[in-house]
Amino acid sequence: MSSAISKASYSFHLDRITCFVEDETTWNSIDLVAFETLPCLAEVEAVRMVVETIQTKPASKDFWISCVFPSDDELPDGSTISQVVVAMLSEQVVNVTIRRPTLRGHFS
Repeated sequence: MSSAISKASYSFHLDRITCFVEDETTWNSIDLVAFETLPCLAEVEAVRMVVETIQTKPASKDFWISCVFPSDDELPDGSTISQVVVAMLSEQVVNVTIRRPTLRGHFS
């Protein structure tokens, strides 16, 4: 993890997930951890590191990562779908789904 954004994102997500991990009753009631609408590759990388940190604990969980692709092929930071998928993949990944929603109707 090289960038300051990644370090800040790692701390941000780790602090929040730790609140749940440390409360055994709450953590045991969680089936899946979702990290949604991540806007940049550095945050995806940071979340992966958080997941790897959590997976070392006895009560590991499956997880989900989703990102925003406002331009169909890139995150807002310019990262490509391929870069994001590479950052997401490891042995712990449950599934990678890429959905490209179709906008319908007239928007003014």
